[in-house]
Amino acid sequence: MCLRPLTSDIRHCDREISECRWMPIKEFVKHDMVHDTNRHFALKFLENREAGVKIARHEIELKFKEFRRMQQVYSVSKSAKEEDNKKEGE
Repeated sequence: MCLRPLTSDIRHCDREISECRWMPIKEFVKHDMVHDTNRHFALKFLENREAGVKIARHEIELKFKEFRRMQQVYSVSKSAKEEDNKKEGE
């Protein structure tokens, strides 16, 4: 699952930007006002989504003697469906 906005409302500063709007990511990567860095990240996202690659977040407990705390761990993985399809094609 990808990140999802909590609301579709966009609040922007009129002094810094004249217009902002939601748009499909495929439209975003073709827009002439998109910076090359942002275009690169968006294209990599699309490439990895098509390949079934995702970043997952897991909460785990870090334990060391009496010290304990929860921490977030991120990992990159292929979806199980993609792995199954790959094995069937071998």
